[in-house]
Amino acid sequence: MSTRTLNVDPFEIIQSIDEPLFVLNEKYAVVFGNRAFDQTFGVNRADIEGRSVYEIGNGILNIPVIRQTLESLKNAGNEVKHFEVEIPIPQGKKT
Repeated sequence: MSTRTLNVDPFEIIQSIDEPLFVLNEKYAVVFGNRAFDQTFGVNRADIEGRSVYEIGNGILNIPVIRQTLESLKNAGNEVKHFEVEIPIPQGKKT
């Protein structure tokens, strides 16, 4: 049985996903967001990288359910398999 090594950039995999995704560091700063996130929330990747997730989009993600979920992940190491929240944005609600 042969093994193959694939040289795949994990960021390219994230970019290819149609759902809005972003990666945060331990201080909840955005490390990376995919194109779907940029398009859905009308943000520019360069403007959000390094900023707190709670600051982007004029605080659009600074809501209790998101804060509680992130704190739970950080403090207890819990895993979130599916997380959906309705967020009011200027162009209409997004989930």
